[in-house]
Amino acid sequence: MGEFEIVGKVDDIPEGGTKKAKIGMEEIIIAKVGGKFYAFSGRCTHLGLSLEGGKLDGKILQCPHHRSRFDLEDGRVLTPPAKLPLKTYEVKVEGKNILARERPAKA
Repeated sequence: MGEFEIVGKVDDIPEGGTKKAKIGMEEIIIAKVGGKFYAFSGRCTHLGLSLEGGKLDGKILQCPHHRSRFDLEDGRVLTPPAKLPLKTYEVKVEGKNILARERPAKA
């Protein structure tokens, strides 16, 4: 499991908004919903297209290309055509910084 990395500033993401970021070489997206931050892969698992500009409906993200829908809590697919879940990241806030890291592998 990797170390937490700064991926953004709290003030840069409005409620119900998103922002692109990177962890290492991976493109991710940070979303703020209900005052909580979520981090997830920046690419849809359907065809690998960018999720930037996807529609947020609470903790549900809809891909802007083929309308797959994902739960930001755990990345699970709610609506096809995607079949595989999104990779999600652990997020914490320290001061004004948003930090994220890969989730530990499940046993």
